Parts: sequence; structure tokens; C-alpha cells
Amino acid sequence: MPDAPDTPQKLTLTSGAGGPVLIATGLFALFLIVYFVAPALSRVKNRPPGDGSDPATYGFVLDGAALDEEYLVAAQLHRDLVRSLDAPEKMEGTAVVAFNRK
Repeated sequence: MPDAPDTPQKLTLTSGAGGPVLIATGLFALFLIVYFVAPALSRVKNRPPGDGSDPATYGFVLDGAALDEEYLVAAQLHRDLVRSLDAPEKMEGTAVVAFNRK
């Protein structure tokens, strides 16, 4: 006599039922979460100064600056996340004028 339809079936992770594939997929998903999500959460907790909208929040001393503060605009990046220009490209003055006219 066949099993009654309301009888629960036991789930087993055998090699024929794809158990190793499911376990490997779960371990890989756990690795991805730890590798990518954990550092992102750490950066949110330990954010550098600067809110991305107000230049005064970046923590720089602007007393005696040659530029008026009204001309300063926030870069929408935190202070320590802006990459440095290690070897900027050099242009002649006439090339700058031509570039700005484009």
C-alpha cells in the first residue's frame, strides 16, 4: 500500500539528491557574505570625517585660506576616500584654453 499523501517525507542530503552541491553552495554563499559584507559594515561603523554635503564637516582648518568659503563645495566623498593624484597629466596653457572651450 503506498504512503498516505499526508505522511511527511524525510529530506536527506545524499549524494544522489544533490547534497554535496547544496552544502558547497551554502559554504560559498557564507564565504561571500563574510568577504564582502563584513568589511562594508566595518566601513560604515568607522567612517572618516565629512558628510558629503557641507565642507565644514571635513575637519580641515580653513582660516586664512586664499579662497572664500562660499566657493568651496563638498565632493560628496568622505575625506579619506578621495584618491590622490600621484602623477597628474601636464598641459600647456594654450591646451587648457582649448580644452575649456569644448
